[in-house]
Amino acid sequence: MSKVYLRNYTFRNIDKMFFCAEEQTQYGKGAITPFYHNPDKKIKLFQGDALSILKKAPDNCIDMIFADPPYFGNQSGLIIKRNDGHADTFDTQKAQWAYSKSINYQFEFHYTWLKEAQRILKKGSTIWVTGTYHSIGIVNVVLQDLGFKILNDIILHKRNAPPNFKGSCFRAVTETMLWAKKDSSGKTKFNYKAMKELNGGVQMKNIWEYWAEKNPFRHPATKQPIVLETAILAGNSN
Repeated sequence: MSKVYLRNYTFRNIDKMFFCAEEQTQYGKGAITPFYHNPDKKIKLFQGDALSILKKAPDNCIDMIFADPPYFGNQSGLIIKRNDGHADTFDTQKAQWAYSKSINYQFEFHYTWLKEAQRILKKGSTIWVTGTYHSIGIVNVVLQDLGFKILNDIILHKRNAPPNFKGSCFRAVTETMLWAKKDSSGKTKFNYKAMKELNGGVQMKNIWEYWAEKNPFRHPATKQPIVLETAILAGNSN
């Protein structure tokens, strides 16, 4: 994937901003209002409880959804010092909302938000959901049970992923991203020509390789702009 191409093609009119949502969000305080609004560029961003915001959206109004829900991974309690340009430490505890949960809790969690996401998607529109081996299997089952049509599983290969610090298993360098349509009806919104052009004139595969950009965010799972840019470009037929 060409980062230069994506920057020019997709996000050339969007102001660049960096923030840590976990630190800035005031959970449950006051009405939900945009924390960023640019009427000229028709950009409106919200932060807060995603489920509460989803429930306020009308039916069949959204062209595409990108979701990075909690992975509910195991926490070891290790805090690793780093000197590679990212945050000073790598906290394996991560955020409390990402702690391990029971299987029943995870199914209920994903059913709740995915049902709302399905309601607000337009006919033929798609959703992208990321996850690791901790969570993506449950997401897959819930998507199919709700009637979504899974189109692809995308393997996100981070070429400069950190090592397995304890040496207790294989080094994890990939995540899985499921791409699914609201249901089996309607024409899928897929920018096929742009994806082919981006991949040098041949069909793009479902393995996306990228180098993670260094950032100062505390949470190590911050998604890279190139992943979101590619998904937005691919899943929008406008």
